[in-house]
Amino acid sequence: RLTFDDVVSPSTFDPTGITLQGNLTRVPGEFVTLTSSSTLINPQFGYVLTIDLGTDSENIRLNEAILDNTFLTMLASTIDDCYGKDVIAITDGKALEAANVTFDLRRPEI
Repeated sequence: RLTFDDVVSPSTFDPTGITLQGNLTRVPGEFVTLTSSSTLINPQFGYVLTIDLGTDSENIRLNEAILDNTFLTMLASTIDDCYGKDVIAITDGKALEAANVTFDLRRPEI
């Protein structure tokens, strides 16, 4: 799940703007950028988005660095607020560490 400070518009969601990485700063081989196979679960205007990682989940599971430490970067164009403005980017070097990561037998969600 991703939580935002403003209400976001799910129809503008582009998963390819999200990268999961194993460190604060991106290291070659220790990151996965989401593809269009990642989709929103129950999309609606709000502060929280839940993403079904689709086939991206396999690449994430194969990347030990991400499993050990999960950080996220996001382009400003990944999603817009309810007024059509880009969200604030989360840049490499200032990646946000996941507050909670749950490992299970289901496909992962963020």
